[in-house]
Amino acid sequence: MKILNLLLTGLVVLLLCGCENMNQMRAKSGNSVCFAVLPFENLSGDPNAGLKVMSDLESALSASKQHKIIEPSEVRVKLEPYQQKYLEPQKMAELLGAQAVVTGTVTEYRYVYGAGEQPVVSVNLRVISAKTGRTVYAKSYTSSGAFSWLKEASLGEIAKRLSQKIASDLEVEL
Repeated sequence: MKILNLLLTGLVVLLLCGCENMNQMRAKSGNSVCFAVLPFENLSGDPNAGLKVMSDLESALSASKQHKIIEPSEVRVKLEPYQQKYLEPQKMAELLGAQAVVTGTVTEYRYVYGAGEQPVVSVNLRVISAKTGRTVYAKSYTSSGAFSWLKEASLGEIAKRLSQKIASDLEVEL
């Protein structure tokens, strides 16, 4: 009987510790960072790829319950006077009232031809802290799709899928 009581007590203690860890995780995710999504540098052959990926990422982050972003139209209006000048990402974040900026480079946005044609989108992503000016998150993403007998994947669909993946991966603590 004493052994059973000891085991039950140990089990209750473990369950309570587990509940505390769950509460800490919820509190941690409840403090979402306010991002501003900046234009992406475009190194692909598509002249609008940087804008397309930026727009898809803005939508994916906005739709996510775990992220807050500065309204894209507000970002454009506030940064318009600085279009011909170089501003550090940290300075842009301060101007926009964001805790961090999301930016990056689109390195590939095209159809690859071979046995068929396959859309491919590649992005190098960076998140820069407004407080320190340092990169707090960096990752390269690539997404591709192929024809299937049911449906053909498009560049737009692949870019949206990639943006949703980025939004779900993005965890930043400042």
